[in-house]
Amino acid sequence: MSTHDFLATTLDRLVPERDVTGNWDAVVRAAGWRARRRRVVALAVAVAALAIGVSPVGGAIADGVGDFSSWLRGQPGEPVSPAEQAAFQAANERSWSGFAPDAQLRRLIVSEASGTTFTLYGFRSGAELCLRLVAKGEAPGSETHCAPVHALQAATTPALVVAADVGFGLEDRLPPPGEYLPVKAQATFGIASDGVARIVLEADDGAHDALIDDNAFLYVADHPKTGTRVRTVEAVAGDGSRMTLGFESAPFGELDLAQPPTGKPQGPSRVERHVSGGSIGWIERLEPRGEPLPPKLREPVLRMNRRVLAGATPLLVRMIRPDPGQPGGIAVVAASRTGTMADPDAILCVAELGGTGISAGCGPFEGIVERQPFTSGMTGSGASQYTQLSGLASDDVHELRVFLSSGDFVEVPLVDNTYRAQVGRSDFPIRLVAYDTAGRVIGIQTFASDGMTNPAPPEARTSVRELLRVKADGGAVGILRAGTPAGGYRCWHVDFTNGSGGGGCTPWPYTGPALGGIWTPRVDDDTFLAGQVEHDIARLTVTYANDEVATIAPLDGLVLYAVPSHHLSDGREVVALRGYDAHGNQVAQRGIRLR
Repeated sequence: MSTHDFLATTLDRLVPERDVTGNWDAVVRAAGWRARRRRVVALAVAVAALAIGVSPVGGAIADGVGDFSSWLRGQPGEPVSPAEQAAFQAANERSWSGFAPDAQLRRLIVSEASGTTFTLYGFRSGAELCLRLVAKGEAPGSETHCAPVHALQAATTPALVVAADVGFGLEDRLPPPGEYLPVKAQATFGIASDGVARIVLEADDGAHDALIDDNAFLYVADHPKTGTRVRTVEAVAGDGSRMTLGFESAPFGELDLAQPPTGKPQGPSRVERHVSGGSIGWIERLEPRGEPLPPKLREPVLRMNRRVLAGATPLLVRMIRPDPGQPGGIAVVAASRTGTMADPDAILCVAELGGTGISAGCGPFEGIVERQPFTSGMTGSGASQYTQLSGLASDDVHELRVFLSSGDFVEVPLVDNTYRAQVGRSDFPIRLVAYDTAGRVIGIQTFASDGMTNPAPPEARTSVRELLRVKADGGAVGILRAGTPAGGYRCWHVDFTNGSGGGGCTPWPYTGPALGGIWTPRVDDDTFLAGQVEHDIARLTVTYANDEVATIAPLDGLVLYAVPSHHLSDGREVVALRGYDAHGNQVAQRGIRLR
């Protein structure tokens, strides 16, 4: 029996076919190693099981390389002790999502580094194959990352990277603004098929060999230089043949991001039937689909959206589990001030309950699927090699598919108008396609990357330096850094003493709305104006409610200004921003609320 036939037979037995009838900084999670992780907030909903056609473990080094059957059976490595299994189950019960309650932990690799023992475990949870790395010693901690079963089903390489540059041993303190705390260790790990002799990682500090055992690999960097990242990963067969694995480097901060994928989008590119005025009937009718949201999740979901929900009454708070075999679920909160979702001001909040936290957001319910038959959002972890695409689909949508850059596609079953699909970061660009009951294409959306990429050349990133430091009345400090424009991009960032900030590598010169790039970050008791303005603006004025006027001189198109404390008494003041060119002519105006 060939490897292809063996995999197909195994998968048919383990995963039977089923018939079952939602701005870049929102997806960058754990980018760099700040003292406190920030949860990503995005309008991300839905969840669905995935199925994809089986491909052989093929390519240049397939000869002599086995398959992933031990993983697909859920039996890689060796059984763990009762104490280890109990600790895993206890952690699982405390998590936001929860893996399958019958998931059996298996021990794969044990390694020592940085005065710490690292133990890599594996387990299968429904449609996901997961690796859990537990560190005990000077750099304690644990991280769990998963790959969808369909990634192994469609594998054309003999190994898969699951997570890269996971940090351990971070000090519990805030770093200085714009800087990062060093980690004691960084780990990269994944799944390997039989016959892989070596896994070679090329990082910023050179080439490294990973440990390989029990169909898994692990590399732990001991006290790496801050910002060091793995850039490429290769599998090597016993005869020395090499194959580059699909891989995207983990982001570091908001400036060191991978280059966008270079493939071409696949799948349909033309809508065959245009639909408008879509609806989601069960939410309109307030039908209690799914199950009640568990109390431990209800409070944080509502708290995350309290500002939007202020004054509105939650009419429907439900938890939907489209695929019991996939961790997590979707919280749906429908609210209005009049007791009906027919209210033009009715609000829909959705929250994806994943293994790394809660991603949530709200918006007007009216017209949510009017112009496009589905919504879409992406969430991801900086370390994980898989990004979650999710959203709501209108009642017009009968089927959804995600087309990968390889030409393969993922079937995404719909459950109560929600979907969720895991896609490899190296599978981009991808195309989400919706079909009606007649099989006609009614919606298309193409994603060039998962959002954790940037085309700015290295010289635009490495030239970033401090340009301006501003201290507010309450003691908060903001630091503006920027680099030299290169390749049509300029990298810049604003950082504050509470660990917050913003920026990125953006097209240069800035050509967006003249004053649209300004935002008002609140830092403890202080408020700043920060961001970028059209390059022709030589002077910016701020007119307060008492007619007081302040003047700001943008620094090469960038702005950082501390609002005087006496203008923050009620926290709701709206100010007028006006931009003037070098000749004193007003060229832009905008009102903005101080928070």
